Parts: sequence; C-alpha cells; structure tokens
Amino acid sequence: MKIGLTGSIGCGKSTVGQIFKQFGYQFIDSDEIVRDLINNDLTVKDKILNKFGDTVINQKNAIDRAKLATIVFNNNNKLQWLENLLHPIVQLKWQNVVTNQPFEHWIIEVPLLFEKKFEACFDLTVTITATTTTQFNRLIRKGLNKNEIKSRINNQLPINKKVKKSDYVISNNGSINFLHKQIELLCNYLNKKI
Repeated sequence: MKIGLTGSIGCGKSTVGQIFKQFGYQFIDSDEIVRDLINNDLTVKDKILNKFGDTVINQKNAIDRAKLATIVFNNNNKLQWLENLLHPIVQLKWQNVVTNQPFEHWIIEVPLLFEKKFEACFDLTVTITATTTTQFNRLIRKGLNKNEIKSRINNQLPINKKVKKSDYVISNNGSINFLHKQIELLCNYLNKKI
C-alpha cells in the first residue's frame, strides 16, 4: 500500500510519518530528499547556482536553503523554476525506492501532493490539519518570521481544499497522544482492508 501524506507547512507531516513507522509503515520524507539533492547532487547544485548566483551561498560555500527559500517564496517564477527542477527528481527517487520494495506499506510525505496532481501515484491520501495559530506557533519556534510563514502558506493549496481532496484527515491540534491515537485507529482500519 502506498499512502500519500500531505498538509500545509507547520501541520506536522514529518511527526505523523514517524508515528506511522511505529505501526510498521516505511516512511519517505520528500523534504529530506530535497535537502539531500541541494546539499549533495552536483548537477542540482550547479543549476541552482547558475540561476541564483552567490546570493544563495553561505559562509561554508554551500547552498543556504533559508536564503534560497526567501528568494523563491517571494517570486513565483523562481519558485516554479525550482519546483520544476526538483520535483521530478524527488518523485523518481521515492518511486524507485517503493518499486524496489513492493511488499512494504509506504507512507510518503509530499507537501504539494494535490498541487502537483500526484494523487494517482497513491492508493490513498491523508491530509494533516492544524489551525493557522498552531502552524504559526510551530514555525516561529523553528525560526521563521510571520511574513515568511504567510508567504509559504499562501504558496500552497488552502488546507480546506486539501481536506476535500483527501481520503482521510488527521487533526494535529492536540496532544501527541491524541495524534498517536488517530494514526493507530487509521492503521487498524487500513490493516483490516488490506
């Protein structure tokens, strides 16, 4: 089974993916793949540097993801360029992993799952929700400012539209125990259907 996991920034997709692992699912974090590509794939790095120049380089002469994010989330054309570069590679990487282990159950975090029309890649989809206040609080703790948060949220499909498109919805506004219980119930339900 392949489950596509999505939600807006700050909703807790990675946390949810880790909890699914406790119930026997293999978890692929698309954001981790992106980090690896930007840090280690020379072709990707060269293309980014050719496009953005020294403005995205940090003191260690590596690509500074925060600087890159600031640029692209304030310029839709540059954001589209970066997504067009990264998304096909990310998709190919997780599809290869899943294809090589077809008997595993997979939870694959794809932040722009519905925006990029990846629904057909999955047996079902799960959207993680959180209130805007909860999102802001989490992201401020991670070091983003309010303008950065608004810019990133505004570049994603509104959460209510993701909910309508999704097969299942998990709320991440409460305690970790409440989140864990929801995932346990969903996994138990899905295991009966397999």
